[in-house]
Amino acid sequence: MNRLKNIINPLKTFNLHFNRNNIKKPILDFILTPNSKCTSTLARTKSFNHRNSNNQNRSSGSGHKEYTKDHQFFKSAKQSFMNPVYAITGANILVYIYMHYDNSYKHQKKVFNDFALSDLEKHPLTLITHMFAHSNLGHLVFNTISLLAVGPQLLLHIGVREFCLLYFAAGIGGGLGFLISRDFYRGNKNSLMRRSVDVAVGASGAITGVLVSYAMMFPYSQFYLYGLLPVPAALLVGGYMAWDAYNEYNQSRSGVAYAGHLAGGLVGALFYLFRFRGRY
Repeated sequence: MNRLKNIINPLKTFNLHFNRNNIKKPILDFILTPNSKCTSTLARTKSFNHRNSNNQNRSSGSGHKEYTKDHQFFKSAKQSFMNPVYAITGANILVYIYMHYDNSYKHQKKVFNDFALSDLEKHPLTLITHMFAHSNLGHLVFNTISLLAVGPQLLLHIGVREFCLLYFAAGIGGGLGFLISRDFYRGNKNSLMRRSVDVAVGASGAITGVLVSYAMMFPYSQFYLYGLLPVPAALLVGGYMAWDAYNEYNQSRSGVAYAGHLAGGLVGALFYLFRFRGRY
């Protein structure tokens, strides 16, 4: 009898450990991740739960291994500087401090040459570096909140490589969109068609691309405006893009590079249509 207990008890311990720690807890954590009200995310969770119960009877849970791998990557990436969402956020903050700690003419001239997207022939690297520079604290905070709102979950689904490709392609596309728009309006003889923006800084083009890809992948995930009003991602991001298009069309002189936002959003849409759709 004692011998039989010695055999059964380890099996009970294994079952409790397997079910509680490796199945239920990761699924619970997954549901509680940011922006998880997305029906696509919940559907994936449910389908995994069903698939895993079948696989457990057949082959000791290969679906569980696949899921746990993704989950463990996300949890470890959250605590690592290798996570591109947090690495980009940290770089933006450091560049902002560097830009604004010294207001002397010499330093500001160097900052302008190194980070301001204006003359691509003289300063070609600014097509990339302008994505890390922000004109004021509000600009930085808004972009940071936008990136942190959707970046971690999009990263979880598409992985580090695809996320970095999307982010920098959208940022470069946004920069080129700004330059093309600016040069077009500069050459227009009608003064009313000219813009007040000749120089661009900021991650807005890149982040708009991330937002558009996210909204197309998870159109029913919800954002809470002012913490109260739930709005589907597709409606919120679509409204944001419509606002940018309206201001660009009506020759807004607000100092915002709306064309850069629209170009970055276009890159994000193309990434979803030709790289992400059907794969994730």
